[in-house]
Amino acid sequence: MLEPLRERWAVVQVEVAAELETGKTDAAIKKIERFYFDLCHVRILDPACGSGNFLYVALEMLKRLEGEVLDVLEQLGGNRRLEMDTNTVDPHQFLGLEKNPRAATIAELVL
Repeated sequence: MLEPLRERWAVVQVEVAAELETGKTDAAIKKIERFYFDLCHVRILDPACGSGNFLYVALEMLKRLEGEVLDVLEQLGGNRRLEMDTNTVDPHQFLGLEKNPRAATIAELVL
């Protein structure tokens, strides 16, 4: 689940480095902001979520990646305010299906 996002983040970092070499800091920041926006709109579905452990781990992993992206953005002088706006990785991006009502309730609490 995280591998494609990590690969894309690596590509963005290479592109950002190229932009910075040519002195295009604003373009570099825009590339990072675009990746961040996309990251905040990724949807994860667990079709048999049980008590939600996979979804919890997925949320934690995406939050770690989000932290890395925001750290790089802040180092470049980007606006960390993005994190506080509507764009942030949050539990609403994680969806699960479960037939057992008790397990579904636990999954909701976990997230």
